[in-house]
Amino acid sequence: MKGWVKLAVVLVLSVASLVAESKVKVVTSFSILQDMVQQIGGEAVEVVSLVPIGADVHEFDPSPQSVATLANANLLVINGLGFDDWTQRLVKSAGYKGLTVVATKGVVLIEVDEAHHHHDGPHHDHEHHGKWDPHAWQDLSNAVIYVQNIVEALRKIDPEHASDYEQRGDAYVASIKLLDAETKAKFASLPPARKQMVTNHDAFSYFAKAYGIKVHAAMGISSASRPSAKIIASLIDEIKEEKVPAVFFENIFNARLIEQLARDSGAKVGGKLYTDSISESGPTSTYLGMFQYNVDTIFNAIR
Repeated sequence: MKGWVKLAVVLVLSVASLVAESKVKVVTSFSILQDMVQQIGGEAVEVVSLVPIGADVHEFDPSPQSVATLANANLLVINGLGFDDWTQRLVKSAGYKGLTVVATKGVVLIEVDEAHHHHDGPHHDHEHHGKWDPHAWQDLSNAVIYVQNIVEALRKIDPEHASDYEQRGDAYVASIKLLDAETKAKFASLPPARKQMVTNHDAFSYFAKAYGIKVHAAMGISSASRPSAKIIASLIDEIKEEKVPAVFFENIFNARLIEQLARDSGAKVGGKLYTDSISESGPTSTYLGMFQYNVDTIFNAIR
């Protein structure tokens, strides 16, 4: 009897191993892309994010484990636009020969200088990201393009499950478009003077343009930049002058700076926003859940 039990355990483990090996191994640069791939790929994919959930992509330093993870992958999904340029070095180190997809391919981009027409904040981030603002996922219409690029890549490397990827992608796009329409309607209901906010770093230019919000940022496009005392003083004056209703801290930052801005300007702290990472659990553990949470948090604080 014990022999049969042992045999059954061996068979179960063998089947589980074969199933795991049959899955498409996808590596993404950060957690938002990881969730997008998982939503599209379902059970057919095994997805790993190089940057851990909650970590800062701008300051990520790949480890030997990162090299090993990428070396065994079938597909690499990155954001591009200078956001995750460290993946280029990683590809060389890992000897990765698989397909790389840039999720932002085809997106209507916002120049860093143009972003400051929608934002007030430091203007010194060309050295960190170049010409374009990389935070394109902050506009849901761009997320549709992300999904299309990921679906196409999965179809290419795993044609056997192509129809599944297309169906899941279509359903995902429908959910994205629905939330996009709801978000536009929600913010359109606010008076113009209330549609203002302050954040840690300049990650909301696409959000600002898509949903008609003016965003004042304490730091530039990259979180690696740090505001000077002069910039902070100027921002405090702006908040007072324009009567900005709320300031928000981001999940990848310490809240100290935002609390100082609120204290010195009289604006209220509107809460925490998720920008460059989803969360480990809860409603913000998916891209759409994160976006919905941000919309609700901002709307409730500035209305």
